[in-house]
Amino acid sequence: MTTSHNPICPNHTGGTCLAATPRDPVDVTLLFLHGMGVTARSWDQVRQRLPADWRTVAYDQRGHGHSAFGLLPPTGLAQLGADLADILTHPGSCLPGPVVLVGHSAGGIVLMHCAATHPDLFGTRVVGAVLLSTTAAPVDLTCGVKGPAGLLLGRLFLQAAGAPPDRITARTSLAVRLSSLLVRIMTRSRWPLYGHASTPATRRACSEMISATEPATLSALLHQLSANRGPEPTGLSRVPVLIGVGSEDRLTPPSHSRDLARRLPHAHLFTAPRAGHVLPLEAPDLVTRKIRDLLPLPRRE
Repeated sequence: MTTSHNPICPNHTGGTCLAATPRDPVDVTLLFLHGMGVTARSWDQVRQRLPADWRTVAYDQRGHGHSAFGLLPPTGLAQLGADLADILTHPGSCLPGPVVLVGHSAGGIVLMHCAATHPDLFGTRVVGAVLLSTTAAPVDLTCGVKGPAGLLLGRLFLQAAGAPPDRITARTSLAVRLSSLLVRIMTRSRWPLYGHASTPATRRACSEMISATEPATLSALLHQLSANRGPEPTGLSRVPVLIGVGSEDRLTPPSHSRDLARRLPHAHLFTAPRAGHVLPLEAPDLVTRKIRDLLPLPRRE
C-alpha cells in the first residue's frame, strides 16, 4: 500500500490540503473517514485486507495527522462535513468515478453531515456507505457508568480535550494537564474504549495517534460530540448502508446503531462480538468481510 501523503484536493476550500494515501486505482473508490483524534492509519488493517483491485483512499481530516487547520479554525463536525463535500465535488481530487464512503465514529457523523447538506451526491456520486461505531445522538462520555462516577468521567474527558476554544484561560491549564494524563492512561488500558477482543498493540497504536493530535482539534470535536444531535442524513436513504458496532462499545453503544438502522431503508446491521469502540482496529477481519459481502464493487476487466 502507498504510504506517501498526497493532497486529496488541491487548493482546498479553507486553505488546507487534506493528506491522502491512495491505493491501486479501479472504477469504484472506497473513501475512508477516521474518528476523532486518530488518523488515516487507523484504517490500515481494513484496507490491507480488501481485494488488491479495489481502489481505497484514506485521508487525515482537518486538524489531524498530516492535515493542518488551514485558514479556518477547528470549527468541528459541520466543517469536516463541508470538507468531505468539497472532496467529492472538486475536479482536482483523486477520486474518479463512483465512491463508497466508510466512516468510523466521528467520521461516520461527518459522513451524515455531508448526506444531510448534500443529498444530491448520494445515489449519484456516492453509491454506498458504511457507518461503524457511530451515532446520530450525543456520544456517551459517561461510558455507561451511572451516577456521580459517570458524571465525573464525562467531565474528565471534556477537561482532557481542553476548554471550548472561546473559554480557554490560564486557570484551566492545570486541570487540563492532569485530565490529559489520566485519559492517556485510559486509552492504553482496555476500559473504556476497547472490548475484550482488543490487544495491547491495538490499544498502543490508538493511544499514540490520539496523543499526537492537536488539543484544539480534540477540544472542538469532543465538546460538539457530547452534545451531538446529528442532522437528518437525507442522502443515505438513497444508497445501501452497512452499519457496524462492537458489542462492548460504551461510547456509541449498540442501541445507537439499531436506531440508525431503523431510520435508513436500505441498512444492514451487524455486531462485532467482544469488540469495543475502535472497530477498524479491533475487528478488521469482520469489518472487511462485511464490506465485501454487502458492497461488492465492480472490478476492472
